[in-house]
Amino acid sequence: MNRLRGFRHFVRYVCGADIEVNQLNTNLDLALKLHSLLPKDVERFLASLNQD
Repeated sequence: MNRLRGFRHFVRYVCGADIEVNQLNTNLDLALKLHSLLPKDVERFLASLNQD
């Protein structure tokens, strides 16, 4: 997740820099994986808060 935030920061604040296609593809693959895992992780987190 930190890699994605770092990449987002780079894209937002560095103007005119070339983006490496391989790095972009790696980050896209990771983002897609995280996107599919997120709903279940949020559900599990919320359930843990409600166990009190």
